[in-house]
Amino acid sequence: MDNPYRILGKALLGSYMLCSTFLVHAQTIRVSGSVAGKPDGTKVYLYADSSMRKALDSSILTAGRFDYSAVPSGSIYKVRVAKSYQDALFITEGVPVEISIDGKAMTVKGGPLQQRLEEYEQLSLRHQAEWQRVNPLLEAAGDDLKKKEALLPVTNKIFIQQLEDNLQQVKANAGNLLGGYIAGRNAYAWRLEDLDTLIPWLKTGHTPAYYLDPLLRKQAELKATVITGLPAADFTLKTPAGKQINLFRELAQHKYVLIDFWASWCAPCRAGNKELKPVYDRFRKKGFEIISISFDTDPAKWKKALQEDGIPWKQVILPENFKSELAAYYKVSSLPTTFLIDNTQQVIDQKMTHEQLETFLEASLK
Repeated sequence: MDNPYRILGKALLGSYMLCSTFLVHAQTIRVSGSVAGKPDGTKVYLYADSSMRKALDSSILTAGRFDYSAVPSGSIYKVRVAKSYQDALFITEGVPVEISIDGKAMTVKGGPLQQRLEEYEQLSLRHQAEWQRVNPLLEAAGDDLKKKEALLPVTNKIFIQQLEDNLQQVKANAGNLLGGYIAGRNAYAWRLEDLDTLIPWLKTGHTPAYYLDPLLRKQAELKATVITGLPAADFTLKTPAGKQINLFRELAQHKYVLIDFWASWCAPCRAGNKELKPVYDRFRKKGFEIISISFDTDPAKWKKALQEDGIPWKQVILPENFKSELAAYYKVSSLPTTFLIDNTQQVIDQKMTHEQLETFLEASLK
């Protein structure tokens, strides 16, 4: 078996920020296990969780067992049997690790953090089961927007519950390696408010850079899309009847204008139209207006959606959609996206929920 210190010194020096002296004196543990149904001579590879591009080490099955005699403690690794794409994930924390692999069934015995990891994996399986229950319905809906709309409350509930569960898992483990692992594994889903909450936890817990840095990059990217507090960009666009609507003229006549970027093919947008209606009806005579800006490239589909949804507020179309200068200024990268603008021509909030918008207007338009 290759010397683990030599390999780790090459493969992990950058990501772990460790010097060679530390590697030489690092506490090490034995990681061993069994693999059923594989012949002797089969290779079992050891990877760092931070990178699956290159194995750190390999062990040869002998009498159905593999062994790594000195794996540095205080990190997260994966073991993979040759010609298999299933990984046994484990945390080294000063005690020996025993792994059993039998086809898709894997068990890992280690320290207390390993037990926490197993509990998190079970939680993830429950989340996965929820999506597996809904996915066939989404596939069956196809291009039927009404069916997709009907499923939005279900999918939104699953998504939010998953976010809340994972955020609590990060908080509970922010002082150890598992917190960084969970945060990094769910990096694709975190919203800016989530990252603003969890990153300070992870910094306090001295999370390794290979988990923390991608989260910091995503936080910076999302912050770059925030234009709250900046001047609004004016625009003049046409309604279905060809009438021109100008934002600043509307602001001269109203205390607040919500601009809503949407499209007829966007199921959440169509559901949002229905949720905005009662808010608009309640505050339209108190100084509130909405201008919806469609990103449709087919005016006929846009007009059909307006008729189907019975939208009473102002509607204009922006055929250049995401490629337009207006979309670039407002940093629109997904739909629906909304911005609340006051009569001083300032963006005062963005991406508000309908509940948040109603609460704000209730307090501001007495």
